[in-house]
Amino acid sequence: MTDFSTITTRGGDEGKSSLIGGERRFKSDEVFVILGDVDELTSVLGLARASMSQYIQEYHAGGRAQNTAMEYLNHLEDYRTRIHTVQDLLQKIGGLLALPIHKADTLGPEYLGSGYGEDFWRKQVAVIEEWQTQDIGEIHLRGFILPGDTLTGAHLDVSRAVCRRLERDLVGYLGWLNLGYLKVPQQFINRLSDWLFIMARWLEQNNPEEGA
Repeated sequence: MTDFSTITTRGGDEGKSSLIGGERRFKSDEVFVILGDVDELTSVLGLARASMSQYIQEYHAGGRAQNTAMEYLNHLEDYRTRIHTVQDLLQKIGGLLALPIHKADTLGPEYLGSGYGEDFWRKQVAVIEEWQTQDIGEIHLRGFILPGDTLTGAHLDVSRAVCRRLERDLVGYLGWLNLGYLKVPQQFINRLSDWLFIMARWLEQNNPEEGA
């Protein structure tokens, strides 16, 4: 059984929360706003991943059209795995943001390991650009996009919108702080919003069932 005190610590009753290393700041601090964006994006990506899993389960249970193209199902399997990977990476970005700026160089490697290094994030940017390239040639655009043609596509469009808000807030935060270790993760967030857009379009335009 989970102990009550592990969830409700009462440590935030005075309106403050902790960064890595124990530094306390008011919850209204800009860093916690951005951390909230990261948390929200991770959560809405979870909705998208869950909707993909539900579609796959319903197909195998016979609740979906059995003539569904295997290419579509394979993409769903692949996408939900990739989204899980992205959620893990967003947790690492949250860790970067939670580093006290004046202690980042010492606490970063200790608490985040390779996730603190720019080389690590350059590799992640390269990976997500490869994901974009794989599917962008198979989508077509017809003016402005109105989300909602499919459930999974709608979840991805919400994720994309949250991702872009995260990037705006992060760019504003970096605008007055010289935080080199967050520059490449910011690029990752930028590429992520593009990939979410491409993924939503691919799934909508290749979905064998209207309103799936």
